[in-house]
Amino acid sequence: MGLLSRHTPEVAGKVASNRVRELARLSRNVIVQCPICYVNLRRGVKLSGVEVNLYDIAEVIEVSG
Repeated sequence: MGLLSRHTPEVAGKVASNRVRELARLSRNVIVQCPICYVNLRRGVKLSGVEVNLYDIAEVIEVSG
């Protein structure tokens, strides 16, 4: 979704929103490793209105370590 958001932001927003809805069906707490994915999914959370707690893997490691 990195290049997609640069060239067609409206499509990237729809993809991110759909992915957030899919993830929310599995868990309301999502850990992301990729910084670009984190940014795109954060945008998807805002656009979709779905409540998902999105965490970067570094945040999780910092808290648990």
